[in-house]
Amino acid sequence: MLYFERQRVGDKVFVRRIIRLNKVDSTNEYLKRGNFEFGTVVTVKEQTAGKGRLGRTWISDDSDNLMMSVLLKSTGIQNVWEIGFLAAASVYKTLREFGIESKIKWPNDLIVSNKKITGILVETKINESLESVIVGIGINVNMMNFGDLELKATSMKKEKSKDFDCDKILFALLENINYYINEYLMGYKSFLDICKSNSYLIGKKISIGGRIYSYMDINDLGEIIVIDEDGKTSCYSPNEISLEDIY
Repeated sequence: MLYFERQRVGDKVFVRRIIRLNKVDSTNEYLKRGNFEFGTVVTVKEQTAGKGRLGRTWISDDSDNLMMSVLLKSTGIQNVWEIGFLAAASVYKTLREFGIESKIKWPNDLIVSNKKITGILVETKINESLESVIVGIGINVNMMNFGDLELKATSMKKEKSKDFDCDKILFALLENINYYINEYLMGYKSFLDICKSNSYLIGKKISIGGRIYSYMDINDLGEIIVIDEDGKTSCYSPNEISLEDIY
């Protein structure tokens, strides 16, 4: 069992085991294939077939990035979409602890200097019913060369002009995930407030299906609420739209 310095009295430790791999297709897929205990974390140096939301790829051979997945049993999880927000809040808090202020782009990216620094992918493992939830997180830590994505991606090192210890970031992140899981299972959801108050979309215009909308809020179902130029509001789930055109 891992020991967390900031663990509160009476809290449960949900992250119990870390598996470190040199190379794998996808940390999410690795957890799907096995029969692992609740709280198992997988980290990898090289990921050859990593996945993002809507089938996008997240491939990295840079060992200075943090690529990980954590397995959560379905017991106590009422809405899977909330786990994505929980993870985003955990990353937000972790980055802030290392001196980096970020914004959360609904539903699964963290943005710094208008560039992506973190991607999150939440998937489920289902047999006859929901068995577990797997949260994949990729954080650009010490990566400096993004090639064609130079204008769209950044890293912790790029932002602060110094190297970071990936293990320190990992354990800080796991502590924050553990904290918010405890809170979630007790019926509290401060992570939702973090996601709403630090939304990258605040004050932004969004193009959806050729129409221009203004961002309003995120509702209790995890849907984005937008309003068009005629004053009509609409709600969209993460599976319905992709927010590529934002200004």
